[in-house]
Amino acid sequence: MTFRANFSTFSDINNCTVEFDGISPNENLPVSIFHNVVNILSIPVATVANFFVLWAIKERPSLHTPSSVFLFVLALSDFAIGVFIQPLILMRSFGALTHNIRLYCTSSVIILPVGITLAAVSFVNITEISLDRYLALVLHLRYPSIITVRRVVTFKIITSVVFLPMSIYFWFSEEWFRMTALLVGITLAVICIALIPFSYYQIFKILRRHKKQIQNQNNVATCMQGFSENEISKYRKSVFAILYVLGAVTLSYIPCGICAWMQIMFHMEINEFVISSAGLLVLLNSSINPLVYCWRMTEIRRFVFMKLRCVFNVDRATQVRPVGKITR
Repeated sequence: MTFRANFSTFSDINNCTVEFDGISPNENLPVSIFHNVVNILSIPVATVANFFVLWAIKERPSLHTPSSVFLFVLALSDFAIGVFIQPLILMRSFGALTHNIRLYCTSSVIILPVGITLAAVSFVNITEISLDRYLALVLHLRYPSIITVRRVVTFKIITSVVFLPMSIYFWFSEEWFRMTALLVGITLAVICIALIPFSYYQIFKILRRHKKQIQNQNNVATCMQGFSENEISKYRKSVFAILYVLGAVTLSYIPCGICAWMQIMFHMEINEFVISSAGLLVLLNSSINPLVYCWRMTEIRRFVFMKLRCVFNVDRATQVRPVGKITR
């Protein structure tokens, strides 16, 4: 079944087509309802949890570090997905199920470019955090003077220009621009995929050498490259915290990446249910990441618990406050 509509606002969807693979959308109703329910349940988690993470980074002086800048951008992109992209996907699904073509096409033309850009920002930030942890170990004493908050913020502003072609790729009709943007995106993805395992391989290689030095010399006070054992312990915790985030991102993005690869390289037709489920996993990652931060990062967890405790205490005090006469 195919529906068509004409628009004058967006040139790329003047002939917007909604395909239902020759069947009525009502036949996919149970699957659509399930995906929409999961999406609805994850929206408050993605928005509220990421808001608390952003708030904690802003309020806690101990989190005003170069690493936290990357974490802040990552949480901000996840927050934007929960606020904008997930509601738009619900609108798109509602438009498809009710045959509201205007609603379907208007939401679709925003979801794809903005959603892919935000997903790319999250993936690049994971790469930058991994590289930052490697540089913190290698540079050590020189790290605070070389990698500063101001420089990281400037770097993030400059690199954000790279994502601009990705965001307008689907709206720009010139072939040379589309090919250039696609080449930049593929190159960036290859670089990120190479840098992440390289960073963690080098990190664990150095940590393993440090552990062997301590075992050989039987002296817990031994330092490696100026690191104390306490510093190494804290550093190892931060590395594993990012590894958990990386694991969540990887598991969420792999199915979608495989579908995109098969479509681009082999021009295969992927089942709509598979594509929808893979996209849902990417969206759920925006809800999983802040939970991992709260689980693995002590400062963020303490801040969130403190704010939640204040909210519930205020509510409880409001509910049980006795009403009586005012005595003078």
